Order: sequence, then structure tokens, then C-alpha cells
Amino acid sequence: WVFLNYTIDIWDIPPTNNDSGNVVGKLRASSYARIIDRTENDYLVESPITKVHGWLNKSHVKTISKKNIKT
Repeated sequence: WVFLNYTIDIWDIPPTNNDSGNVVGKLRASSYARIIDRTENDYLVESPITKVHGWLNKSHVKTISKKNIKT
């Protein structure tokens, strides 16, 4: 399946700012990333493997679930 190899870039600035930001990491499809902050159109997330913080557009997020990060 090609979908399993799909990755999303995460950026140092929100993608909808229309500025040329820098890619700081990647997320694999179907991965879970902790949401740290958000704007109207973007999420600041923490990559589950590398712990890098970066922005991605909400259009790449399928669902959100609230979890206790201590458990």
C-alpha cells in the first residue's frame, strides 16, 4: 500500500502564513502526535518519535482525541 509510506512535513512556522518556512520533521500517516498549540488553520505538534515540534495544516488531521499525557 502506498498510503503506508505517506509522510507529512512539519514546519518551523504555520504553513498558512504563506512565508517560506523550513521543514523541521516528518510525520507518518496514521501516527499520533501531541498537539501543543493551534491557530485557526494549523496545529503545533510534537513528533512521537523524534520529539521535534513543528506546525502542520489542519487538513492533514483526521481526528483529535484528548488523552492524559501522564499515562
